[in-house]
Amino acid sequence: MSTAETMESAEAEQLPDLIAKLKGASEAAATLCKKATESLAKSLAPNGKVDGAALEREEHAAHGLAWVTTYAEAIREAANYAERMNGEGRFGEMEALLTQVASPSIWPSSPAAW
Repeated sequence: MSTAETMESAEAEQLPDLIAKLKGASEAAATLCKKATESLAKSLAPNGKVDGAALEREEHAAHGLAWVTTYAEAIREAANYAERMNGEGRFGEMEALLTQVASPSIWPSSPAAW
């Protein structure tokens, strides 16, 4: 089957309770971000000020924290967008599917679970 045929025969699968799942993922990501920040702060800034040598030593962890923080913010904004658009009566199938594609952290492990 060609790519075009696959795309034509594919049906878009919208997750049920998308907005609730986005909000739950956002809360979980925020909690992870907070805990990661607290943990890294213990080693990078034990006296309340960032230690340059510690930052150099823990550079990968600091980059990881930046990634987690960015990802958490993206999920939060996707949830806010979906909730705002839904409240305005403008959260249709296209918006839901775009939001869903942009938020893979909420996907179940199997489409059968959708």
